[in-house]
Amino acid sequence: MKNKDDSELDYNRKMNFEMSKKRQEDKRRISQEIVKDRQAEARTIKQQSRSNDIKKQEIVNAYAARNHERKSKIRMQEEVGQQKVQKMREKKLKEFKHNYDLRIQEEMEKIKKREKELSEMEREEGELIKKLQNTQQVQKRAFNELETAIKSPSSGKASPKSNGQGSTFKEAAKGSKSS
Repeated sequence: MKNKDDSELDYNRKMNFEMSKKRQEDKRRISQEIVKDRQAEARTIKQQSRSNDIKKQEIVNAYAARNHERKSKIRMQEEVGQQKVQKMREKKLKEFKHNYDLRIQEEMEKIKKREKELSEMEREEGELIKKLQNTQQVQKRAFNELETAIKSPSSGKASPKSNGQGSTFKEAAKGSKSS
């Protein structure tokens, strides 16, 4: 029985060895599959990471481009705004200058009008002075004629002629009234 037991034992050993060998092979195969799966997973993760990095860079570039575009628009709007402000200032300055020129022109016209009025008044004053002088001369002649007539003992009538001027006292009086 020993033989049988030995053969059984050999058989069991052989089976154990085979099973152990198969387990080791399975273990090795599973390990290799796990390594392959992990390597494939690592490759996938790397590819996905690269893809994510590319997408991230694209998004960053898109934001940078949008920001640059916004800054350009803002700069453009600021320039347009400054141009509008400058135009408004120039317009106001032009209006102010125009109004100032109009006031100056009005003042000059007033001055010319006053000078014309003054000149007219001076002319009238000169005429009045001449009339006054003529009236004074007429009155003086009349006074002299009257004085001469009063002082003269002649026939009692005064000479109708004045100091050789050829006009009578009445004519002189009429001339001063009409002037």
